[in-house]
Amino acid sequence: MTFVAARVVDPASGRVVLGADTKATYYDDTTKTLRDLSEPLQKVVILSDDVVAGVAGDDPERTVQRLYELRNRSLDDVLNEMVRFTAYRKASRSVLIAKRGPDPVIVTIVNGALDDRTTTGLGMIGDPRATREFNRLFKQDLTGMPGEERRFVGSLLSLITLGIVDSVGGFIAAVAGDSAYTFRFQAHQGGVGPWRTNAALLPDRRTLRITVPPGGDPTSHKRIILPGQWPTYRAVAFLIPEAGIAWLHTHDEPWSGAIRIPGSQPEEVLEIARRSHNQVLRA
Repeated sequence: MTFVAARVVDPASGRVVLGADTKATYYDDTTKTLRDLSEPLQKVVILSDDVVAGVAGDDPERTVQRLYELRNRSLDDVLNEMVRFTAYRKASRSVLIAKRGPDPVIVTIVNGALDDRTTTGLGMIGDPRATREFNRLFKQDLTGMPGEERRFVGSLLSLITLGIVDSVGGFIAAVAGDSAYTFRFQAHQGGVGPWRTNAALLPDRRTLRITVPPGGDPTSHKRIILPGQWPTYRAVAFLIPEAGIAWLHTHDEPWSGAIRIPGSQPEEVLEIARRSHNQVLRA
């Protein structure tokens, strides 16, 4: 399973954000499933400047590949083909498709059944547990972030990085576009800190000290997204500086396994991606 969500975050500009996690679940290989950070799966495809899609369900690589084959086709062509493709009886396949403003569209297709979610301005596919948890996070607004887009992305980041649902994890891959700006991957940075902390207010009554309790795990790390830009705008890289490794998904084969790139700084990853793999990214 996985989780993909899209939302019209600004009706005036027709701005749409679509985001997904990068974890893959292998029912016959638990060990491989746990490699959500070292083997990220790219499940978001920019089909054109106007249309983007995210996938969930079985055999996501094949679904991503089929979507890529439909790049630059009309929205109607994509919808019709995905209705046919996801109706495959031997596997569960789901697709979330979004079109940017000025007239945004959000559609989910699950096992051949199309549901137009444009009126509600929100579409979600994947693990039903993740849908419930995402709604809870969004309603509670635990992110403390002002603005619809920041709140939406912040809730998605929390769901992915905190391990709330075991089928959702890894990194966030998010795209955004509106009537003035074409769909492109967004640069996001998340962090995972100690799971347990103690908080104490110091005597000055203004300073809060955060400490890790005895026996607690003090480790933390960042997860940095490096989006592609022209001419390889479908590329995206996921970097963990503390590990000194990034994982690159290329513009021409987003469904293929990620390329490992050494580097602890975004600038290092950008240079290697350009020089060795002809992929142009930005920090």
